Amino acid sequence: MACGGKVPKVPGLSSLVRRGCLQCAVVHGLQERPRVLARAGLAEVREAMAGGALLVDARHPDQYAGDAGAQMRRGHIPGALSHYWQDDLERRELGSVWKPMERLRESYIREGITPDRDIIVYCNTSTEASHVFFALRYLLRYPKVRIYTGSWNEWAENETLPVETGRR
Repeated sequence: MACGGKVPKVPGLSSLVRRGCLQCAVVHGLQERPRVLARAGLAEVREAMAGGALLVDARHPDQYAGDAGAQMRRGHIPGALSHYWQDDLERRELGSVWKPMERLRESYIREGITPDRDIIVYCNTSTEASHVFFALRYLLRYPKVRIYTGSWNEWAENETLPVETGRR
């Protein structure tokens, strides 16, 4: 078992998955959990930004800063915080596993990503952002988390949208 059997207590998981590891829970798709469609499109992101929502960029810090990336424009959505998705993991034996829940929670709070905020996560194509979404919504139980499905690819190709570079 990749997690050593230390699965956080998440209501709704079957006893089979509960006895497995968190990785197993992801593989099984948390089948007993209610499906929450928490997506945000471009218009919703712009509206949420005006309303004080918190944007979280799950890409590598070099992409966030504008030092790397395959898009025509590099950087991040103005006001977004950087939280690299792999920072939620630690190496154990032959693989990576989630950090213990308290360490995970502390890292998000230290970065200003708190459960009282309306949060929209993004990356290049929603893949890395889905990891951060899962950590926030299902592990840490943050109530207001969405994924910007167009992500940085959509934002960067639209030259009418502002872009910031640099680190925070």
